[in-house]
Amino acid sequence: MKKYFFLFVAITSLYSCEKPLDYKYQDKKQINICQGIDINLANEAYYSFRQDIAEYALKSNQTEYLDYQFSLALYIFNGAAGKADYKAIASQHSLDILEKLKQEGQIWENPSTGELNYHSEFISCLIENIQKEEIRSALLSLREINSINKVSLAEDYRTTIIKAESDKAYAMFIAFETYYKYLSKIKK
Repeated sequence: MKKYFFLFVAITSLYSCEKPLDYKYQDKKQINICQGIDINLANEAYYSFRQDIAEYALKSNQTEYLDYQFSLALYIFNGAAGKADYKAIASQHSLDILEKLKQEGQIWENPSTGELNYHSEFISCLIENIQKEEIRSALLSLREINSINKVSLAEDYRTTIIKAESDKAYAMFIAFETYYKYLSKIKK
């Protein structure tokens, strides 16, 4: 019996030695709009997304300096349709964040495929707090009939992305909807 106890302790210790996430963006303005997941993790996800797309635009000579708004406008064209070069864009930090986000079970329909649960407390709150009436109404209507998809919303995201700078609920929703959702599907 003692042998089994030590084996159990050894296996438990092995699997519980998870590396803690190194929070890099705690000095940034925190967006405390919604509950339902670890808000520090949600903010880290948002700021890491911003940094990744800005660095990618700079690396690929699409801009001469780190500019989030311009980078977001470039990114959203392909990102809204789930066709961005996620493997080239994603930092290891964002992939580490994704692993932590996958543990936030209520925001996912299926964490392994990246399908968001649009009825979860956190995602619902983001949608309901989007300031731009047209995009909020479209998302609420599509959510009601379980029909939120990249095809139905890609053009709306492209034409309203300028609002993401001042509308933090929309900006964070874009990060989850067009970025972390698809990172689940890449192998880095």
